Amino acid sequence: MRQGDDQQPRGRPLRALTPGRSVRHAFGAELRRWRLACGLTQQALADRVLYSAEIVSKVERAERWPSWKFAHRCDAALGAGGALITQWPAVRAAQQASDRRRQQPPASGLPLAG
Repeated sequence: MRQGDDQQPRGRPLRALTPGRSVRHAFGAELRRWRLACGLTQQALADRVLYSAEIVSKVERAERWPSWKFAHRCDAALGAGGALITQWPAVRAAQQASDRRRQQPPASGLPLAG
């Protein structure tokens, strides 16, 4: 079995998702819901959207931020009618906020020399 192919009805059990944890988790859970409703493995979806199964897996588990292109291609491939695309702006806003937090220098409590 290939990496990221743990979602099929037969095989390893699916890892539980936590959609209430963040918008990234909610997007991943919605992606998985649509993928399973279409009866696709992560690899089959990956083949349809021209991404790797590893990326599909990581987005589903909220370990990777989805790009606009990824969200758009998945929405079209799954026939989600905009369900994934409409979530993407909130995901992007959360990603930008996360990036800003990471770029801030740590508070050391020491005055800046200058």
